Amino acid sequence: MDDLATLPESIRQIHQTLSPYIKQRQDALHVRHVLAAHLNSNVNSGDSILTPATLSLAEPASEVTQGLGFPGVQHDYLRSLQANLKAQRDFAAISSQRDELESHSEIQARTLDKVASKEMALHAFLDLEKLRQRKERLRIIQDVVDQLAQKPAATQDYLDLKSVDVLKNIGSLPPVPPSVMAPIEHLQDSERTDLKSLVDRLEKSVLRAQLLLKKEQKLLAKVRTDAGTPRDQQERDVRQQALEATRNELINWIETELGKAGESPAASEGQNSSIPEHIGKEYIESQLASIKQIYGQYLEIRKRLLVAATENLTTALPTEVGIEDSSDMLIDEPTNDIPNSRNASTFSYLEDLVLISNEQKSTIQQRSYLTSSLAKQCKEASKDLDRLVDESHLLPTYPMQTVNNPQRKRLGEPISFEQEISNSDKPTLSTRAKAWVFAAESSSIATKEAVLERLEDGESALAGAYQTLKDLQRLLGCLPEEQGAEEGRQKLGISNIGGVWSTLDGNLGVIRTDDLTSD
Repeated sequence: MDDLATLPESIRQIHQTLSPYIKQRQDALHVRHVLAAHLNSNVNSGDSILTPATLSLAEPASEVTQGLGFPGVQHDYLRSLQANLKAQRDFAAISSQRDELESHSEIQARTLDKVASKEMALHAFLDLEKLRQRKERLRIIQDVVDQLAQKPAATQDYLDLKSVDVLKNIGSLPPVPPSVMAPIEHLQDSERTDLKSLVDRLEKSVLRAQLLLKKEQKLLAKVRTDAGTPRDQQERDVRQQALEATRNELINWIETELGKAGESPAASEGQNSSIPEHIGKEYIESQLASIKQIYGQYLEIRKRLLVAATENLTTALPTEVGIEDSSDMLIDEPTNDIPNSRNASTFSYLEDLVLISNEQKSTIQQRSYLTSSLAKQCKEASKDLDRLVDESHLLPTYPMQTVNNPQRKRLGEPISFEQEISNSDKPTLSTRAKAWVFAAESSSIATKEAVLERLEDGESALAGAYQTLKDLQRLLGCLPEEQGAEEGRQKLGISNIGGVWSTLDGNLGVIRTDDLTSD
């Protein structure tokens, strides 16, 4: 009590309020024993020991038996307890299954991560191995290029025509290829001759002709050194000029064939659709006969040129020249001193002819290059247009209709270049571009028509709405009446609002007065 006197007033009031409920330790134990005995007598009748399992702390593993000797409240409690235990068991089973699934998924995810890491490592190793192999190939190529650069053939003067070492052991003029004279056995291979191989062969022929020319110049120099008289010098000059004319004719023929070969790809691409796949044997024989005839004319013209250049030579000086190919070449030395005025008059134009031939050669080369480049660009543009046609949505929707106008084919009527191009069998880039232009214009026209239709619908809807608003204003009395009535109403101070209520016109009081008087 002395301790309570020192406490504040509020705490002492709380202690007095709770003092009936605060017991000593012994009193609390006694109350517990009494309650336990009471519960034991109610739960296990006939037994003197209380059930060890407390009902409020039931576990899923515990078992509760529902007897018939319990009152109604205890019976309901035991039934609820059984339901609680069953729910706890179900919850535990579901939780264990979920834990097993989660553990299985975690294990599977770990295995997948391990496999993915292994695959990534394998891909990285394969990429590294590919890079190593590529590096090794490039290193080998670089080593070979370095070795080739160290050889004498890599120098700039190795293929110089002025060098004498290159002209050693050079064969004579090659004969006519047997593949040209013999019938063509494989037609498809001859029709589809590779342009690159043909150009390579022509370049080899030109190089061989140049080397033969150099050999002839060497032989002329040798003969010139052997002869010491001016007469022999003049005769050798005539022979040299004749050989130069022959060489120029041969080079011009080769350049002409090269130009024709350069023009062949564009022509074959433009006429691929019209050429048949298989040509008969008669056509092949006729082509071979024409080729033989052209080559025979070339040989005859070459012989005539040699005879005309050496017309003033009456005797010949035979000179045998040893060649590794076991072919002999005889050079006739002239002995006649009478100059040929006709040949002398033609010699002054040889330099101009050489310049013209060089210009013609450059023109042919430029023409072949331009033809091949234009054909390549047209082919690439055609591929791009084909790809765009496949990806486009305008061309299938708005195709350009081709109309054959019979009036264009009247007798005497000129046909323009545009009509001729448009009437060709194979579509060109211009016609394909026209298809795009036509599709774009058709799309724009269709869009404009749709917009105009929408505008017309909007205008009609707007006019209807405006008319509806007018009707509503007329019904609500917002519209003014005639101008005279409006001025009279304004003078009298009466409102000019009309409508369904304007018939009353403020006479409600008069009507009410009349009704009252009548009553």
